[in-house]
Amino acid sequence: MRRWKKPRVVQKYSAVTQVVEVMNEANQEPVTITLNGEQRGVPAGLTIRDLLAHLNLHERLVVVERNKEIVRRNEYGEVPVTAGDMIELVHFVGGG
Repeated sequence: MRRWKKPRVVQKYSAVTQVVEVMNEANQEPVTITLNGEQRGVPAGLTIRDLLAHLNLHERLVVVERNKEIVRRNEYGEVPVTAGDMIELVHFVGGG
């Protein structure tokens, strides 16, 4: 039986870190989203892919739900994160 568990932080990747640093340098006002049930401020103008990079999560290790709809992995770079979004990040844990 599979259980849902909040994602773990994974190792930083230099290319991903550079994207986040560029966005932080733009000094954009943060937007507030609900992430796994908790309100959180994130930089404005992020896509789902950028959000995962901002959180130091590898996109292949999580499933993303945005406003109660699953986001396809191939659309992570196209789907914007906007103020008020409800984002749930989950991954599967196997075991026996």
